[in-house]
Amino acid sequence: MYVYAIDATAYQATILKMPIHGGTSVPFVQTGVNNTMFNALATDGVNLFWAFDGTPSMNWADAGIYKMALTGGAPTQIASASTAGNTGNIGTDGSYVYYFESGSPATFARVALGGGTPQPIASANQGNVQNVSRPIRFDDHCVYWSDTFVSAYRRIP
Repeated sequence: MYVYAIDATAYQATILKMPIHGGTSVPFVQTGVNNTMFNALATDGVNLFWAFDGTPSMNWADAGIYKMALTGGAPTQIASASTAGNTGNIGTDGSYVYYFESGSPATFARVALGGGTPQPIASANQGNVQNVSRPIRFDDHCVYWSDTFVSAYRRIP
């Protein structure tokens, strides 16, 4: 078992993995491109999911939500971002990946684990999701997030 973390000190977007009982961290995913950043991580126990700002040389067209098997392999984009550099705070309930995307209005959306068309769940007019800065949580009935703009917790069945 491993622990996964974003290396915020790297000039190139990097996700590290380290054995859960300690040891040396090693790169798990790297863009190899300067001025790039990963924003958030989530796992379903099989795949690692992350939000990616996009690549400057691609005019941020590759921004979005990605996944890669915990056993390794190639990353796969499962959702595109409509605005570069503004995806984050992701979570998974085992069927979907939920994430926030800034914009006017900001959007709280979900996409199937295998990818597809993102499904908007809420917008800024339904909870000011552009100000979310806390992790997404789940139970058997709802998805929860905190809205720091109005100092409130939100939920949707």
